[in-house]
Amino acid sequence: MNFLNKNSNYLYKNIILIYKIYQITSYIPYNLYLYRLAFSHSSLMRKNNNERLEFLGDSILNSIISEILYNKYPYMQEGKLTQLRSKIINRKNLNQIAFKLDLIKLFSHNVKLDKNFVLNRSNILGNMLEALIGAIYLDKGFQKTKFFIINKIINKYINWNSIIYVNLNFKGKILEWAQKNGNNVYFKSLFIEQNRVYQVDIIMNNKIIHTCKHYSKKEAEQKVSQKACKILNI
Repeated sequence: MNFLNKNSNYLYKNIILIYKIYQITSYIPYNLYLYRLAFSHSSLMRKNNNERLEFLGDSILNSIISEILYNKYPYMQEGKLTQLRSKIINRKNLNQIAFKLDLIKLFSHNVKLDKNFVLNRSNILGNMLEALIGAIYLDKGFQKTKFFIINKIINKYINWNSIIYVNLNFKGKILEWAQKNGNNVYFKSLFIEQNRVYQVDIIMNNKIIHTCKHYSKKEAEQKVSQKACKILNI
């Protein structure tokens, strides 16, 4: 009887997982193991986790986004296409899309997660989305993976106007401006152990222009650069 109960419970969990995967992808999985692997974080201390699928999914996502941009903007130069691709699939975007897809409900982990941690302090969900793409590719093939990316990610969550007209690389923008105008601009960062955040100062000609804090050093640099661009009317 105990054996039957365990089997029934296992079967029930599989059915629930299949249903949740279908809700997200519109596909019924053939190989459920791939999806379990995609949702398994390395914190579980398992030999098999989602890192290899993440690697695969990242490559496939880059390839499909590159094809979309190549066809959508036939006269755009390679450098601009590369910038657009990085805006679409930057970590912040992928984390937010994964959160909106509700991937956190499928995530197997050994660490306590909350909304603030997931959205601001880590790339956990963005990495998981890439792992899911890798799982779909191995389970369903390239064309169905491409369909998922276009219809469940691009069409639903990518605003082309904002991608085209908003320059996300504020750090590069202000450094380019400083070089052209003969100003000495640099960043000074400090990790605050108590709050586990990075404090970044942007300094121009030995004067602090602005200071920002963030859980990610790169994000702190982008935020402080954005503020400095506004202050300096760049």
